[in-house]
Amino acid sequence: MLAPGDSSTLSLTQLMALENDQILTYEVTGLSDSSIAQVWNLSGDSLKVMGGQAGVCDLTLLASSGSSRYEVALKISVSSVHQSGSANSINLGDTLVVNLWDYGVVESTTIDSIHLNFSTPGICQQTGFENGLLSFSTIRPGETSAVIEVWQSGTRTMIELELDVFIQRMVLAELFTNAGCIPCAPANELLNAINSASPEEELAVIRYHVSWPSPNDPMYHYNRSESTARVLYYGVSQAPTFVIDGVFAPSSTDLWSTQIQQASENDALIRIEISDVTDIGVDSIAIDFQMDSYAETELTNLRIMFAVTEDSVEFLGENGEDLHMQVMRDYHYMPLASLAPDGQFLGQGRLKWTAVSADRSRYQVIVFVQNDSDKKLLQATQISLN
Repeated sequence: MLAPGDSSTLSLTQLMALENDQILTYEVTGLSDSSIAQVWNLSGDSLKVMGGQAGVCDLTLLASSGSSRYEVALKISVSSVHQSGSANSINLGDTLVVNLWDYGVVESTTIDSIHLNFSTPGICQQTGFENGLLSFSTIRPGETSAVIEVWQSGTRTMIELELDVFIQRMVLAELFTNAGCIPCAPANELLNAINSASPEEELAVIRYHVSWPSPNDPMYHYNRSESTARVLYYGVSQAPTFVIDGVFAPSSTDLWSTQIQQASENDALIRIEISDVTDIGVDSIAIDFQMDSYAETELTNLRIMFAVTEDSVEFLGENGEDLHMQVMRDYHYMPLASLAPDGQFLGQGRLKWTAVSADRSRYQVIVFVQNDSDKKLLQATQISLN
Protein backbone atom coordinates (compact mmCIF):
# COMPACT_ATOMS: atom_id res chain seq x y z
CA MET A 1 0.00 0.00 0.00
CA LEU A 2 1.45 3.34 -1.09
CA ALA A 3 0.51 6.98 -0.85
CA PRO A 4 0.90 9.22 -3.91
CA GLY A 5 4.56 10.22 -4.23
CA ASP A 6 5.78 7.57 -1.79
CA SER A 7 8.09 4.75 -2.80
CA SER A 8 8.87 1.29 -1.50
CA THR A 9 11.68 -1.21 -2.16
CA LEU A 10 10.65 -4.85 -2.39
CA SER A 11 12.74 -8.01 -2.12
CA LEU A 12 11.29 -10.65 -4.43
CA THR A 13 12.99 -13.45 -2.51
CA GLN A 14 11.29 -12.36 0.72
CA LEU A 15 8.04 -11.50 -1.04
CA MET A 16 7.82 -15.01 -2.51
CA ALA A 17 8.95 -16.59 0.77
CA LEU A 18 11.65 -18.65 -0.95
CA GLU A 19 13.74 -20.71 1.44
CA ASN A 20 16.38 -22.49 -0.63
CA ASP A 21 16.39 -20.36 -3.77
CA GLN A 22 17.22 -16.73 -4.26
CA ILE A 23 15.97 -14.58 -7.10
CA LEU A 24 18.99 -13.61 -9.17
CA THR A 25 17.34 -11.82 -12.10
CA TYR A 26 13.89 -10.63 -13.08
CA GLU A 27 12.14 -8.57 -15.70
CA VAL A 28 8.92 -6.56 -15.63
CA THR A 29 6.52 -8.10 -18.13
CA GLY A 30 3.48 -5.95 -17.48
CA LEU A 31 2.15 -2.85 -15.69
CA SER A 32 -1.54 -2.21 -16.25
CA ASP A 33 -1.54 1.53 -15.49
CA SER A 34 1.66 3.58 -15.35
CA SER A 35 -0.23 6.62 -14.03
CA ILE A 36 -0.85 4.73 -10.78
CA ALA A 37 2.67 3.34 -10.25
CA GLN A 38 6.18 3.44 -11.69
CA VAL A 39 8.62 0.53 -11.36
CA TRP A 40 12.45 0.52 -11.41
CA ASN A 41 14.77 -2.49 -11.56
CA LEU A 42 17.42 -2.46 -8.88
CA SER A 43 20.41 -4.78 -8.36
CA GLY A 44 19.81 -8.37 -7.32
CA ASP A 45 16.24 -9.22 -6.38
CA SER A 46 15.23 -5.65 -5.40
CA LEU A 47 12.38 -3.76 -7.01
CA LYS A 48 11.46 -0.12 -6.41
CA VAL A 49 7.82 1.00 -6.78
CA MET A 50 6.66 4.64 -6.62
CA GLY A 51 3.04 5.66 -6.22
CA GLY A 52 1.35 8.01 -8.68
CA GLN A 53 -2.33 8.82 -8.65
CA ALA A 54 -4.71 6.92 -6.36
CA GLY A 55 -5.90 3.56 -7.65
CA VAL A 56 -4.99 -0.10 -8.11
CA CYS A 57 -2.90 -1.56 -10.95
CA ASP A 58 -1.49 -4.99 -11.84
CA LEU A 59 2.24 -5.71 -12.03
CA THR A 60 3.62 -8.92 -13.56
CA LEU A 61 7.21 -10.16 -13.39
CA LEU A 62 9.27 -13.04 -14.70
CA ALA A 63 11.91 -13.99 -12.12
CA SER A 64 14.76 -16.50 -12.38
CA SER A 65 16.77 -18.40 -9.79
CA GLY A 66 19.22 -20.77 -11.40
CA SER A 67 17.19 -23.18 -13.50
CA SER A 68 13.92 -22.16 -11.83
CA ARG A 69 11.64 -19.56 -13.32
CA TYR A 70 8.74 -17.89 -11.56
CA GLU A 71 5.85 -15.85 -12.83
CA VAL A 72 4.92 -13.20 -10.25
CA ALA A 73 1.65 -11.22 -10.21
CA LEU A 74 1.30 -8.28 -7.80
CA LYS A 75 -1.39 -5.71 -7.17
CA ILE A 76 -0.11 -2.21 -6.45
CA SER A 77 -2.56 -0.10 -4.46
CA VAL A 78 -2.04 3.64 -4.18
CA SER A 79 -4.32 5.40 -1.73
CA SER A 80 -5.00 8.99 -0.89
CA VAL A 81 -4.07 9.63 2.75
CA HIS A 82 -5.34 12.41 4.97
CA GLN A 83 -3.93 12.97 8.43
CA SER A 84 -5.51 15.33 10.91
CA GLY A 85 -2.92 16.89 13.17
CA SER A 86 -5.41 18.57 15.49
CA ALA A 87 -6.67 16.77 18.57
CA ASN A 88 -10.40 16.31 19.13
CA SER A 89 -11.38 16.86 22.75
CA ILE A 90 -14.56 15.10 23.83
CA ASN A 91 -16.32 15.44 27.15
CA LEU A 92 -16.99 12.02 28.69
CA GLY A 93 -20.59 11.16 27.90
CA ASP A 94 -20.72 13.21 24.71
CA THR A 95 -20.61 11.95 21.12
CA LEU A 96 -18.12 12.97 18.42
CA VAL A 97 -19.39 13.03 14.84
CA VAL A 98 -16.78 12.98 12.05
CA ASN A 99 -17.82 14.04 8.54
CA LEU A 100 -15.76 11.82 6.23
CA TRP A 101 -16.34 14.18 3.30
CA ASP A 102 -14.20 16.75 5.14
CA TYR A 103 -11.23 14.35 5.13
CA GLY A 104 -10.79 13.51 1.45
CA VAL A 105 -13.40 10.79 1.08
CA VAL A 106 -15.16 11.23 -2.26
CA GLU A 107 -18.83 12.00 -1.59
CA SER A 108 -19.98 10.97 -5.08
CA THR A 109 -18.41 7.49 -4.83
CA THR A 110 -19.96 4.59 -2.93
CA ILE A 111 -18.16 3.57 0.27
CA ASP A 112 -17.43 -0.16 0.07
CA SER A 113 -16.12 -0.65 3.59
CA ILE A 114 -14.83 1.14 6.67
CA HIS A 115 -12.26 -0.26 9.10
CA LEU A 116 -11.58 1.45 12.41
CA ASN A 117 -8.74 0.85 14.86
CA PHE A 118 -7.91 2.59 18.14
CA SER A 119 -4.35 2.75 19.47
CA THR A 120 -5.71 2.46 23.03
CA PRO A 121 -8.89 0.38 23.30
CA GLY A 122 -11.59 1.06 25.85
CA ILE A 123 -11.65 4.87 25.52
CA CYS A 124 -13.94 5.36 22.49
CA GLN A 125 -16.08 3.16 20.31
CA GLN A 126 -17.89 3.55 17.02
CA THR A 127 -21.64 3.88 17.48
CA GLY A 128 -22.95 4.66 14.03
CA PHE A 129 -22.39 5.60 10.40
CA GLU A 130 -24.85 7.28 8.06
CA ASN A 131 -24.49 9.59 5.05
CA GLY A 132 -20.76 10.05 5.55
CA LEU A 133 -21.12 10.80 9.28
CA LEU A 134 -19.14 8.50 11.57
CA SER A 135 -20.13 8.65 15.26
CA PHE A 136 -17.96 7.88 18.28
CA SER A 137 -19.18 7.47 21.85
CA THR A 138 -16.92 7.76 24.88
CA ILE A 139 -16.24 5.06 27.46
CA ARG A 140 -13.69 6.53 29.87
CA PRO A 141 -11.14 9.39 30.05
CA GLY A 142 -7.87 9.05 28.17
CA GLU A 143 -6.07 9.66 24.90
CA THR A 144 -6.17 7.46 21.84
CA SER A 145 -5.52 7.62 18.10
CA ALA A 146 -8.25 6.54 15.73
CA VAL A 147 -7.25 5.25 12.29
CA ILE A 148 -10.19 5.17 9.90
CA GLU A 149 -9.64 3.23 6.68
CA VAL A 150 -12.22 3.93 3.98
CA TRP A 151 -12.37 1.91 0.74
CA GLN A 152 -14.06 3.23 -2.40
CA SER A 153 -13.76 1.32 -5.71
CA GLY A 154 -10.30 -0.01 -4.84
CA THR A 155 -9.05 3.31 -3.48
CA ARG A 156 -8.24 3.66 0.17
CA THR A 157 -8.48 6.87 2.18
CA MET A 158 -6.93 6.86 5.63
CA ILE A 159 -7.93 9.33 8.31
CA GLU A 160 -5.91 9.62 11.50
CA LEU A 161 -7.48 11.44 14.43
CA GLU A 162 -6.12 12.18 17.89
CA LEU A 163 -8.89 11.85 20.46
CA ASP A 164 -8.74 13.20 24.01
CA VAL A 165 -11.63 12.17 26.24
CA PHE A 166 -11.87 14.27 29.38
CA ILE A 167 -14.24 14.82 32.29
CA GLN A 168 -15.77 18.29 32.25
CA ARG A 169 -15.00 19.91 35.57
CA MET A 170 -17.64 22.13 37.12
CA VAL A 171 -16.35 24.65 39.63
CA LEU A 172 -18.53 25.45 42.65
CA ALA A 173 -18.50 29.05 43.89
CA GLU A 174 -20.01 29.64 47.33
CA LEU A 175 -20.60 33.17 48.60
CA PHE A 176 -21.60 34.01 52.16
CA THR A 177 -23.55 37.24 52.01
CA ASN A 178 -26.18 39.36 53.75
CA ALA A 179 -28.75 41.88 52.54
CA GLY A 180 -27.50 44.45 55.06
CA CYS A 181 -23.79 44.00 54.31
CA ILE A 182 -22.43 47.04 52.44
CA PRO A 183 -19.37 45.35 50.83
CA CYS A 184 -21.56 42.36 49.91
CA ALA A 185 -23.33 44.41 47.21
CA PRO A 186 -20.28 44.85 44.91
CA ALA A 187 -19.20 41.27 45.67
CA ASN A 188 -22.58 39.96 44.50
CA GLU A 189 -22.47 42.20 41.45
CA LEU A 190 -19.04 40.85 40.49
CA LEU A 191 -20.17 37.25 40.96
CA ASN A 192 -23.21 37.96 38.79
CA ALA A 193 -20.90 39.14 36.01
CA ILE A 194 -18.55 36.14 36.37
CA ASN A 195 -21.47 33.71 36.33
CA SER A 196 -23.03 35.35 33.26
CA ALA A 197 -19.73 35.07 31.37
CA SER A 198 -19.20 31.39 32.32
CA PRO A 199 -20.73 28.44 30.43
CA GLU A 200 -23.41 26.80 32.57
CA GLU A 201 -21.56 23.46 32.43
CA GLU A 202 -18.42 25.00 33.97
CA LEU A 203 -19.64 27.02 36.99
CA ALA A 204 -22.28 26.51 39.68
CA VAL A 205 -23.03 29.17 42.30
CA ILE A 206 -24.62 28.94 45.76
CA ARG A 207 -25.13 32.02 47.96
CA TYR A 208 -25.75 31.49 51.66
CA HIS A 209 -27.37 34.41 53.47
CA VAL A 210 -26.01 34.79 56.99
CA SER A 211 -27.37 36.64 60.02
CA TRP A 212 -24.83 39.45 60.19
CA PRO A 213 -24.58 42.38 60.06
CA SER A 214 -28.37 42.51 59.54
CA PRO A 215 -30.37 39.88 61.44
CA ASN A 216 -33.45 40.81 59.39
CA ASP A 217 -32.36 39.22 56.10
CA PRO A 218 -35.41 37.10 55.12
CA MET A 219 -33.26 34.80 52.96
CA TYR A 220 -31.34 33.83 56.09
CA HIS A 221 -34.53 33.19 58.04
CA TYR A 222 -35.86 30.96 55.26
CA ASN A 223 -33.38 28.23 56.30
CA ARG A 224 -31.31 29.36 59.25
CA SER A 225 -30.09 25.92 60.28
CA GLU A 226 -28.65 25.06 56.86
CA SER A 227 -26.88 28.42 56.44
CA THR A 228 -25.47 28.21 59.95
CA ALA A 229 -24.25 24.64 59.37
CA ARG A 230 -22.37 25.70 56.25
CA VAL A 231 -20.85 28.67 58.08
CA LEU A 232 -19.59 26.33 60.80
CA TYR A 233 -18.31 23.78 58.26
CA TYR A 234 -15.92 26.31 56.73
CA GLY A 235 -15.41 28.47 59.82
CA VAL A 236 -16.73 31.61 58.12
CA SER A 237 -16.55 34.70 60.33
CA GLN A 238 -17.35 37.62 58.02
CA ALA A 239 -19.41 38.64 55.03
CA PRO A 240 -18.70 38.62 52.22
CA THR A 241 -16.65 35.41 52.20
CA PHE A 242 -16.03 33.66 48.91
CA VAL A 243 -15.13 29.95 48.64
CA ILE A 244 -14.08 28.35 45.35
CA ASP A 245 -14.11 24.55 45.21
CA GLY A 246 -13.80 24.41 48.98
CA VAL A 247 -10.86 26.84 49.17
CA PHE A 248 -11.14 30.38 50.56
CA ALA A 249 -10.72 32.96 47.80
CA PRO A 250 -8.50 36.03 48.24
CA SER A 251 -10.13 39.01 49.94
CA SER A 252 -9.34 41.02 46.81
CA THR A 253 -12.28 40.52 44.47
CA ASP A 254 -9.98 41.31 41.51
CA LEU A 255 -8.57 37.78 41.85
CA TRP A 256 -11.85 35.88 41.98
CA SER A 257 -12.20 35.35 38.24
CA THR A 258 -8.58 34.17 37.98
CA GLN A 259 -9.01 31.67 40.79
CA ILE A 260 -12.19 30.26 39.22
CA GLN A 261 -10.33 29.85 35.93
CA GLN A 262 -7.45 28.08 37.67
CA ALA A 263 -9.84 25.76 39.49
CA SER A 264 -11.54 24.84 36.20
CA GLU A 265 -8.20 23.66 34.81
CA ASN A 266 -7.73 21.03 37.54
CA ASP A 267 -8.25 17.46 36.36
CA ALA A 268 -11.59 15.97 37.34
CA LEU A 269 -11.47 12.41 38.66
CA ILE A 270 -15.21 12.02 39.18
CA ARG A 271 -18.20 12.36 36.90
CA ILE A 272 -21.63 13.10 38.39
CA GLU A 273 -24.83 12.74 36.39
CA ILE A 274 -28.28 13.72 37.64
CA SER A 275 -30.58 11.13 36.08
CA ASP A 276 -33.93 12.36 37.42
CA VAL A 277 -35.57 14.98 39.63
CA THR A 278 -39.02 14.03 40.90
CA ASP A 279 -41.57 16.07 42.80
CA ILE A 280 -42.64 14.54 46.11
CA GLY A 281 -45.88 16.04 47.29
CA VAL A 282 -46.04 19.83 47.06
CA ASP A 283 -42.88 20.83 48.88
CA SER A 284 -40.10 18.29 48.23
CA ILE A 285 -38.02 16.83 45.41
CA ALA A 286 -36.00 13.63 45.02
CA ILE A 287 -32.73 13.76 43.07
CA ASP A 288 -31.47 10.52 41.55
CA PHE A 289 -27.80 10.62 40.59
CA GLN A 290 -24.87 8.49 39.51
CA MET A 291 -21.26 9.13 40.50
CA ASP A 292 -18.35 7.40 38.71
CA SER A 293 -14.75 7.54 39.87
CA TYR A 294 -11.85 7.39 37.42
CA ALA A 295 -9.20 7.92 40.10
CA GLU A 296 -6.30 5.47 40.28
CA THR A 297 -6.61 5.15 44.06
CA GLU A 298 -9.49 4.86 46.50
CA LEU A 299 -11.20 8.11 47.47
CA THR A 300 -12.15 8.30 51.15
CA ASN A 301 -14.01 10.49 53.65
CA LEU A 302 -16.37 12.00 51.09
CA ARG A 303 -19.44 14.17 51.53
CA ILE A 304 -22.13 14.25 48.82
CA MET A 305 -24.10 17.49 48.90
CA PHE A 306 -27.46 18.43 47.39
CA ALA A 307 -28.70 22.00 47.16
CA VAL A 308 -31.54 23.87 45.51
CA THR A 309 -31.08 27.57 44.70
CA GLU A 310 -33.44 30.27 43.46
CA ASP A 311 -32.73 33.16 41.10
CA SER A 312 -34.30 36.60 40.99
CA VAL A 313 -35.46 36.83 44.60
CA GLU A 314 -36.80 40.37 45.11
CA PHE A 315 -36.03 42.09 48.40
CA LEU A 316 -34.68 45.58 49.04
CA GLY A 317 -31.86 45.18 51.51
CA GLU A 318 -30.20 47.78 53.68
CA ASN A 319 -27.21 47.70 51.32
CA GLY A 320 -29.35 48.72 48.35
CA GLU A 321 -29.56 45.30 46.66
CA ASP A 322 -33.06 44.50 45.45
CA LEU A 323 -32.52 41.36 43.32
CA HIS A 324 -30.75 38.32 44.71
CA MET A 325 -29.41 35.40 42.65
CA GLN A 326 -28.63 31.73 43.44
CA VAL A 327 -30.14 32.00 46.92
CA MET A 328 -29.77 28.71 48.76
CA ARG A 329 -33.27 27.41 49.56
CA ASP A 330 -32.31 24.06 51.03
CA TYR A 331 -29.41 21.64 51.20
CA HIS A 332 -28.75 18.17 52.49
CA TYR A 333 -25.74 15.88 52.56
CA MET A 334 -24.86 12.22 52.89
CA PRO A 335 -21.48 10.82 53.96
CA LEU A 336 -19.67 8.33 51.74
CA ALA A 337 -16.83 6.47 53.45
CA SER A 338 -15.03 5.48 50.26
CA LEU A 339 -15.25 5.15 46.50
CA ALA A 340 -13.04 2.53 44.86
CA PRO A 341 -10.94 3.14 41.73
CA ASP A 342 -13.28 2.85 38.73
CA GLY A 343 -16.07 2.60 41.31
CA GLN A 344 -19.65 3.72 40.91
CA PHE A 345 -22.18 5.03 43.41
CA LEU A 346 -25.90 5.34 42.75
CA GLY A 347 -27.90 7.41 45.19
CA GLN A 348 -30.85 9.65 45.88
CA GLY A 349 -31.04 12.90 47.79
CA ARG A 350 -34.13 14.73 48.98
CA LEU A 351 -34.65 18.43 49.43
CA LYS A 352 -37.41 20.57 50.87
CA TRP A 353 -38.56 22.81 48.06
CA THR A 354 -41.37 25.26 48.61
CA ALA A 355 -41.57 27.23 45.40
CA VAL A 356 -41.89 30.96 45.92
CA SER A 357 -42.32 31.39 42.17
CA ALA A 358 -44.19 29.20 39.70
CA ASP A 359 -41.36 29.76 37.22
CA ARG A 360 -39.33 26.58 37.69
CA SER A 361 -36.52 27.94 35.49
CA ARG A 362 -35.54 30.12 38.47
CA TYR A 363 -34.48 27.04 40.44
CA GLN A 364 -31.31 25.00 40.08
CA VAL A 365 -30.45 21.66 41.67
CA ILE A 366 -26.75 21.24 42.42
CA VAL A 367 -25.04 17.99 43.40
CA PHE A 368 -21.39 18.04 44.44
CA VAL A 369 -18.88 15.84 46.21
CA GLN A 370 -16.39 17.16 48.72
CA ASN A 371 -13.49 15.70 50.68
CA ASP A 372 -14.32 16.15 54.35
CA SER A 373 -10.65 16.01 55.33
CA ASP A 374 -9.50 19.15 53.51
CA LYS A 375 -12.89 20.55 52.34
CA LYS A 376 -11.77 20.50 48.67
CA LEU A 377 -14.37 19.78 46.03
CA LEU A 378 -13.84 16.92 43.60
CA GLN A 379 -16.73 17.61 41.22
CA ALA A 380 -20.11 19.31 40.86
CA THR A 381 -23.04 19.29 38.47
CA GLN A 382 -26.28 21.21 38.19
CA ILE A 383 -29.62 21.00 36.44
CA SER A 384 -32.54 23.40 36.08
CA LEU A 385 -35.90 22.44 37.56
CA ASN A 386 -37.55 23.76 34.42
